[in-house]
Amino acid sequence: MDCGTHFLQGHRLTKAKDIQEEIIGFYKSQMGSSNHILPTVNLDNMKKGNTLTYDQGLALIRGVTIEEIVNALKSIANHKALGLDGYNAHFYKKTWHIIQHDLLAAVKEFFATGKMYKLINYTLITLVLKTTNPNNMKKFWPIACCYWRSPSLYSQ
Repeated sequence: MDCGTHFLQGHRLTKAKDIQEEIIGFYKSQMGSSNHILPTVNLDNMKKGNTLTYDQGLALIRGVTIEEIVNALKSIANHKALGLDGYNAHFYKKTWHIIQHDLLAAVKEFFATGKMYKLINYTLITLVLKTTNPNNMKKFWPIACCYWRSPSLYSQ
């Protein structure tokens, strides 16, 4: 199948906009409906179960340490975590002396605020063929690549 074509109910789609609308529509139809009434937590049941100690609770909300960030980077194999621009873990390790301050600040800010700029945090989805000649969206596997990049790389 030509990558630029797609079928919808027996009709071939060749325009990018039509293909995009078909893909989005297909995945929207796969999503569940929202529940406007959320269940409440039963405090009596919670009291019966395991609870955290005060120190364990504090550990959950403490900031991430520089040592934890550095150890996380070191734990990634050099050839892994290849970015869209071709940078892998080896690049970060070799340029650490240049990028460490900006990268550490970005990671610490993320853990403190829970927010990350869209330019350095995005997900790409690739549709991989399940069959040689797919004729509907169920014949594709969606593969997601979640990507994060330090802003320091763009300022160097």
